[in-house]
Amino acid sequence: MASSADGRRHGRAAGGTPRELQFIGTTWLHRGAPYWLRRIKMTLIWLLITALTAAMTVGVGVAATSDGTVLVVLVSLYAVLCGGTAYVVTRHIRTIDRFGVMGGGKSPFGKRWDKAATVATVLVGVSVIFSFPVGLGAALPYLVRSFGRYAPGERYERKRVGLGV
Repeated sequence: MASSADGRRHGRAAGGTPRELQFIGTTWLHRGAPYWLRRIKMTLIWLLITALTAAMTVGVGVAATSDGTVLVVLVSLYAVLCGGTAYVVTRHIRTIDRFGVMGGGKSPFGKRWDKAATVATVLVGVSVIFSFPVGLGAALPYLVRSFGRYAPGERYERKRVGLGV
């Protein structure tokens, strides 16, 4: 019969069956070469998405403006949209890290952030021009987080299955 330490090492602790995490599957259990390869791929994908949305944001902003005043207003609006979206996405990543992939727990912000995400989605549909800074604001936190010690949700899952952090 295997010891409880052996069970924890393989993700079979009292917490239950290990769940797959977005982009990395269950490779987080052993953190071997496949895990780090997926983490590198995830970082490169977020880098590509962030770079593309940043280029589109700049391109649309420059093409849509004819004078300096309009450019200042557009850049200010883009900064607010990008920053606001980045804040909401960062809060979402934090919720995943604290309460697991599906969220939950007793977070006082859970319902409000869901409503904010719904409103942001509707507003993005109103104008394609404003979707570029929102996309940039959504991709940037994931890019930054991809350089962290754990993938989003991994810390929670490691605690849940008894592997420690």
